[in-house]
Amino acid sequence: MQVIKRNFLENTLQLAMVNYCQNRSQAQIDKITSAIEALNTINTCDTGELTKASQAFSDQLAGEGPVLIKTIPKLDKLFNGGLTGSKLIALGARPGLGKTAFGLNLVQAILEQNPTVHVDFFSLEMSKLEILKRLLSLQTQIPHSHLVNPTGHKLDVSKLAQAQAQILASNLQVYDSLRTLSSILAVIQAHASQYPHRYVVFIDYLGLITLEQQYQLDRYLQVSEITRQLKMCTLDYQLPIVMLSQLNRAVESRLNKAPQLADLRESGSIEQDANLVAFLYRPEKDLHKINLIVRKNREGCLGEVNFNFKGETMSFD
Repeated sequence: MQVIKRNFLENTLQLAMVNYCQNRSQAQIDKITSAIEALNTINTCDTGELTKASQAFSDQLAGEGPVLIKTIPKLDKLFNGGLTGSKLIALGARPGLGKTAFGLNLVQAILEQNPTVHVDFFSLEMSKLEILKRLLSLQTQIPHSHLVNPTGHKLDVSKLAQAQAQILASNLQVYDSLRTLSSILAVIQAHASQYPHRYVVFIDYLGLITLEQQYQLDRYLQVSEITRQLKMCTLDYQLPIVMLSQLNRAVESRLNKAPQLADLRESGSIEQDANLVAFLYRPEKDLHKINLIVRKNREGCLGEVNFNFKGETMSFD
């Protein structure tokens, strides 16, 4: 409830500031002042004590800390053994290189290795049916193109039915109609309390999230606000959020096409707010080789992980 109240007051302050820019009156100044005072009251609830943090560390030493959420073994080394709460992870790539495919490989690995973990996948680019077909291709290793248009292909129907049943029985939910940040946060806030320390969020992708109409800001500032609120969400609810992002076209014009932090599209706030920033890129002309390079990692090392990419099923090994 405290988090919801703070978000409401922050939205109220943003709206008051926008209205003041349009109508510089004392009444608008009073509204801004009231919103700031209310926010300060909320923020002073933090006493500054380290008692809870000390107890949490003692629990970890005793092996009673938050359970690590296992992903792909190659990546868990970079994640210090697996995903934990309060992590905002940015995964960037140029269009068509496999952001969604890689995200779904992560989802599949998490569900397989952590049966009690709940995963929410917010798809702003593809429908639920498209996501389902990709997951089925991953799980059955039936070429994705055969599932896109099943007509004329001899498919193993029983194998597909079994895979569908497994996906439906898993703790995965896919959302393809939520476009605004507030609608996404509402789902996250509801599920975070239901699955404490057993909850992972994927957003595909950051550039398609919109803010409500009261945020009449440039897109650069909108993205800054989106990443800030997502980061606050990871801290408030102690959960990892993996957000996919596109890269600027500038990377294509360089001789060295290995992505840099500055290549993140639309806003430097992604680099600032994320705990870990990684990029997919193809280092050579071999279509079966895609690397993941980590450019920022607050809690671990930087490095590069090599993957074999199977385009027929969009799987990374």
